[in-house]
Amino acid sequence: MWFDHVPIAVRDLDEACGRFRRDYGLGCGDGGRHSQGTVSRTIPVSPTEYLELLAVDDPAGEWSADVTAALERGEPMLGWSIEVDDIDAVAARLGVAPERGTVVLEDGTLGTWTTVGSGDDELPFFIRYARSHEERAAANADRVRRAAHDCQPRGIAWVEAGGDPRRLREWVGDCPLDVRTVGGRPGLHRFAVRTEAGEIVIE
Repeated sequence: MWFDHVPIAVRDLDEACGRFRRDYGLGCGDGGRHSQGTVSRTIPVSPTEYLELLAVDDPAGEWSADVTAALERGEPMLGWSIEVDDIDAVAARLGVAPERGTVVLEDGTLGTWTTVGSGDDELPFFIRYARSHEERAAANADRVRRAAHDCQPRGIAWVEAGGDPRRLREWVGDCPLDVRTVGGRPGLHRFAVRTEAGEIVIE
């Protein structure tokens, strides 16, 4: 298991990219368009881990309502994901059918993946890409450099989530990642990006 990405709802991608550089020293990389009605820019914090800024592209799209609702309630973090090698085993353990997803990247190529989720933002979703973790790491070795960060990120250090701690533990299973549970509203509260100079906490 590996931390994968944190999707974050934004109103304007350019403004959000400027804000993340100004507030955290993190630069934006490439992005793409999803068939579910959203457009994205990524903030790579390792060759395989990233923050995903999501804005509405087609208001009628499947994901657009979630992005709009998150912005309206002032809770823009749309969950978080864990990359796994065997998505079918996760689906069988949880009794959830896998779903396929696609994105058209800025260079015109198609990215594909399979996810297993709970249907709400309280719990993380699991993801398996068409390429293995090792293949993705090799192919994306210089993506952090291309983002031209003002700091030197080294991946997602930990996440802090609210809701029912027992439900979260049962959902995640035997997880080696630093997943912290707190009281209060369900879902992701904050997370940290590891850098050479220490942690950047985003909430």
